[in-house]
Amino acid sequence: MPLSALARSIATKTKDYRKGEWGGMTPQHVVQWAAQFDKPVQLGLLTELDHLLGQVYVSKADMTKFLTDLVKNPKITGGNPDSFWRGVGVLDIQQGGNSQKEMNVEFDNILTGTLGYGVDECEPTSGKFIYIDDAVFSGLRLKSDLLSWLPGAPDSCEVHVVLLGLHRGGCWYAEKELTAAAAKAKKKVKVTFWRCVEFEDRKSEIRNADVLRPSTLGTDPLVLAYASGLAAEGYPVQLRQSGSVGLHKMFSSSDARELFEQEMLKKGAYIRSVCTNLPPALRPLGFTGLRTLGSGGTLVTYRNCPNNCPLPYWVGDPWHALFPRRTNAQSALGRSSLWT
Repeated sequence: MPLSALARSIATKTKDYRKGEWGGMTPQHVVQWAAQFDKPVQLGLLTELDHLLGQVYVSKADMTKFLTDLVKNPKITGGNPDSFWRGVGVLDIQQGGNSQKEMNVEFDNILTGTLGYGVDECEPTSGKFIYIDDAVFSGLRLKSDLLSWLPGAPDSCEVHVVLLGLHRGGCWYAEKELTAAAAKAKKKVKVTFWRCVEFEDRKSEIRNADVLRPSTLGTDPLVLAYASGLAAEGYPVQLRQSGSVGLHKMFSSSDARELFEQEMLKKGAYIRSVCTNLPPALRPLGFTGLRTLGSGGTLVTYRNCPNNCPLPYWVGDPWHALFPRRTNAQSALGRSSLWT
């Protein structure tokens, strides 16, 4: 497919990205972003990006369908949606940011349109609760929110964690910490996860990772210098064995994946070199407190682009961002980004 056609396809897939908040996704915008990469790789880069976004981009229509289906899903409602949801407590406990409040509004609209009543008529009489958010990456936010809520929770309860994007490592961590804290408090809390898109990102499953985990450092001097710095701190880079498209087959082929990972890594290291004000945790492949190449996230939703995605996705001036982010300072309501 020609570069221009790929740009149109990408712009179409992501046309509702932060709709009305910026200039908007256009083929020209995509071409301008791609032009920052070496010409020989531009076609392959956009080809894989177009494929990848088809797997991981969550539009508003996707979100609406996901939550509407969940409201009616017999696996969660037991076949009686009206009775189930009236007895569920909708949590509003996020300690940092506004993403949960905004997602609760979306859920309220969907619940009202589907069952005829909203979250104001939902009460936790059944001992069941729902925690809704955009995504979980590291699991730190989810853990913090639920541990703060735990002292006032019933002695025995169930929390349904509903996410647009679920990363297995973070969910495993948050659930483990909550279970341990609940046991210490002599409480029993069951956690069930529901998601629109799921990613394997656990360190133990790097061979099957669905996120960006390079199989080589390549020869780029900025990448090698960054990796050398990590090694000097006692954190040598763990490379993925080549030949995999990931557990959920997000990537089109192993070769296309490796090209995409290398380009994101090289330009991420370059962005760090020219944007000297970036904090250390904003690593070439995205935000993480761990000393690695980065989170490697590829999830983007109509609401925002997580800073856990590679820097070439979202960092601005002097770089031309593909997905300009709504930052904390830009949000009148506070932190509404996808930092998890």
